[in-house]
Amino acid sequence: MTIRIPQGSGIFLILPVVGLLLLVGGRAPADLNPSANGSPVTQSGTWTIQPGNTPNTTPWLMQHPASTLAITALSTANTQVTATLPAVAGQFHYITAINVTRTCTAALTGTAALAITTTNLPGTLAYTAGNACAVGSTNNDLALYPNTPLKSSVVNTATTVVCPAAGAAVVCRISVLYFAAP
Repeated sequence: MTIRIPQGSGIFLILPVVGLLLLVGGRAPADLNPSANGSPVTQSGTWTIQPGNTPNTTPWLMQHPASTLAITALSTANTQVTATLPAVAGQFHYITAINVTRTCTAALTGTAALAITTTNLPGTLAYTAGNACAVGSTNNDLALYPNTPLKSSVVNTATTVVCPAAGAAVVCRISVLYFAAP
């Protein structure tokens, strides 16, 4: 659909997204659907503007496959735990969520930091969490839900998320949601 704006109409900016018209001062044209005989069209999802400095800045719909794979790893008290996404021939891992939680059966005090590390992710991602933990509490140390799935660095290679030993009365759970694709 093309909307022609007469000079001096007071409209300064239009975003060409189905059903969205942004006005900055002024008024909208009377007929926003000049082809009234056509069928209405709708799409839902996350709209993205094409990156780069190009003339084509029309929004297009980005939809990623649902997570079809999940893995959970649980430590015993005071032991390191590793969640390993197994290698898939000719495929990368696309991570849609990582959760790391710790549960404490006794108080854990101090100012030490836990380094939650990864392998086969861009830049060898690592996250830091405080180590203090109250009796009977569950600490959510990492809740990562990227807008765009996080792609592993190397095809056909295992990807890991590692939580270090956190204390004598502490267990750690790592849960990862992902899918595999070229």
